[in-house]
Amino acid sequence: MKKKNIFAIVTCFVSAFILLMICSRSSFLYPCNDWNDANSYFTMGKGMMNGQVIYRDLYDQKGPYLYFLYGLAYLFSHDTFAGVFLLEIAAVGTFLYFGYRTLCLYMKETVALVCVPVLAAVMLASKSFYWGGAAEEFMLPLFGYSLYASLRYFKEDDSEKPAFRMLLINGILAGVVMLVKYTMLGFYFAWMAMMAFVFLLKKDIKGCLKGCFVFLSGMGIAALPWLVYLGVNGALAAFYECYIYNNIFLYSNLTDADNGIVQRIYDLVKLLYWLILDNPWYFALIILGIGALLLSRKSKWIERINILLLFGFLFLGIFVGGSVLPYYSIPLMTFTVLGMIPVGKLVQKVVAMFASKLAIGKTELETAKKMDSEIAKKKVP
Repeated sequence: MKKKNIFAIVTCFVSAFILLMICSRSSFLYPCNDWNDANSYFTMGKGMMNGQVIYRDLYDQKGPYLYFLYGLAYLFSHDTFAGVFLLEIAAVGTFLYFGYRTLCLYMKETVALVCVPVLAAVMLASKSFYWGGAAEEFMLPLFGYSLYASLRYFKEDDSEKPAFRMLLINGILAGVVMLVKYTMLGFYFAWMAMMAFVFLLKKDIKGCLKGCFVFLSGMGIAALPWLVYLGVNGALAAFYECYIYNNIFLYSNLTDADNGIVQRIYDLVKLLYWLILDNPWYFALIILGIGALLLSRKSKWIERINILLLFGFLFLGIFVGGSVLPYYSIPLMTFTVLGMIPVGKLVQKVVAMFASKLAIGKTELETAKKMDSEIAKKKVP
């Protein structure tokens, strides 16, 4: 591994540690984490690690991968959130690294690295990140990688058909998201829809079907361990009731007949407005980044469609049910990295301009010294 890559990784994880130390209630700077959801997740993970079966013996509405993570945190420390804090550092640090890789597609590596701490601060100091330890937070590295893979493909490789290896990896990530909080799956619906669209543009229907199968197989790979676990322990029915039925029919207003399409669209627009007001800094970067990509002459039309669908379907999947809590919009932070692209490019231009002026000034100074030296020599008798 190259030294500059190691330095980038260290910068990302140090940035994550410093910001999470201040912003997350799981940090050792806080006497306790009093958020009821995080304590509920911890109880589920603790029960799982002590032989109880989630959904059958313990009730909560999130997916099994989240409880497994909290179970690992429990194994690290039985009575503190130190393990959760370490998992947060791993999640946010990995996300920042993929954010760095995304920025490197558009600017120099040194400039991209300078943007990393700023990106971390804007995200973690927001109202959305008021508690720390939310299910959405642990999905950030998955979204970060998939956004990077999507942007890189459409920017550099869209002359080739999507690689099945890439589709399989992202299918596995989609499966993990599905079994943490399935409302976030809108992102991966749009992600795979765009890849299928590429196959169709290249008139490869067989490849499109095969690609969709590979992606769904990846989701199946992620789901298989839990289907076996729940099936062996007779908890599949309880899983369906707790995680699927209750979330759709008891925790949302999707089935409310009074909410027509026009009313729901109005509610979503109003909700987005309030989210922006509550989190002005990272939404400012999201708006700047998406706007710059849409308006840039260098952007391909398919890149514009891609980013709109990714953001739009992620937002729709999370909020179409009508439930709103501050941490629900954490997955949207994924697109904050886009706002650092025009910022980083501007910094790069300013630095280049000053470097150019400094080089010109140095050259002029050397020329003047040389001329003075020649004049001095001529004056010598």
